[in-house]
Amino acid sequence: MIYTMTLNPALDYIVKIDDFRLGEVNRSTDEVIFSGGKGLNVSMVLNNLGIPSVALGFVAGFTGEEIERGMQAQGCRTDFIHLDEGVSRINLKLRTGVETEINGGGPLVSEFAVSELFAKLDKLQEGDILVISGSVPDSLPHNIYERIMARLQPKQVNIVVDAGRDLLLSAVMYQPFLVKPNQQELSQIFRTPLHTKDEVAVHALQLQEMGGRNILVSMAGEGAVLLTEEGRILSSRPPEGEVVNSVGAGDSMVAGFLAGWLENGDVQHAFRMGLAAGSAAAFSMGLPTKEDVNILKLYFKGAKNMKEFQYTIQDSAGIHARPAGQLVQLAGGVESSVTITKGDKSADAKRIFSVMGLAAKQGEVITVRVEGADEANAAADIEAFLKENL
Repeated sequence: MIYTMTLNPALDYIVKIDDFRLGEVNRSTDEVIFSGGKGLNVSMVLNNLGIPSVALGFVAGFTGEEIERGMQAQGCRTDFIHLDEGVSRINLKLRTGVETEINGGGPLVSEFAVSELFAKLDKLQEGDILVISGSVPDSLPHNIYERIMARLQPKQVNIVVDAGRDLLLSAVMYQPFLVKPNQQELSQIFRTPLHTKDEVAVHALQLQEMGGRNILVSMAGEGAVLLTEEGRILSSRPPEGEVVNSVGAGDSMVAGFLAGWLENGDVQHAFRMGLAAGSAAAFSMGLPTKEDVNILKLYFKGAKNMKEFQYTIQDSAGIHARPAGQLVQLAGGVESSVTITKGDKSADAKRIFSVMGLAAKQGEVITVRVEGADEANAAADIEAFLKENL
């Protein structure tokens, strides 16, 4: 069973105003209100895709009742803890040509309510999936994610973490099944701007070394990058379409990934499902339906299965003349294109001066990308060569 946990759910009130004027009375041209929060979004998209889940979290007051009613009206199963004081928050999403968000604070969560949540989590079993996502109310301890993951670690629950920098870093050491930052969040984690997919892949590897098993990084209009538990790097641009609403796109990507992974355990299929679901959310005012996702899945039909992997140079002399020449000879004998990247430098592996120009030293990480008719065998041969010679 999949469980989603939203510690600070909300009613999302999305208002579109074509000609917004600050300080004046404005009339909306379109508006919608629905139950919101990252975990709730995952549950709703999973439900749209035919995958059952249970939504956990805290709700309070009349807004909390409406959140629960809205989820159940969508066909989602809930198991919320009802707080005695306060009200669940309302988040305003203002669409005026640019997106502006005003988010409420949320109710006070007592230690007793936390113990009730832990009692529900204690019922999870091996093989269950728990999606932990979103912000934490100020009344909860800052290490709540860490406490939850430490508690569940002996149960071998597959945990997905989608949260901001500090919350994610406190949880990643417990080896979650999937970590899903976006490009900006990954930049914040490592305190450095990340512009290219190669830069994202290098830092995804660092996040994996900290404990995350599969690292899925969404990159808005550039698509996404997935670093798998086995060390494969998958990347793709998204399907083409007009972006009308980014709210819920990352959550939809998580739901799509899980739905795809549950179908056959293939991470490449899961990656494409995630990208299709995330794009479908961005192309509509609400969360995507199964039909929306299935239409965008056609984008990937017949797509090449590009092979990509990373390798850390072991040779004390780095990439020097003799193995570089052998590598160029090997790459020249395959039909596929072979590109080697180090940082912001890229080299054609079939050209000796291009490879030598990387000046890759011991301990540095290179990314090898192989694309073409014989890419699977070519990538395996090149990876074996690197392990034996560099």
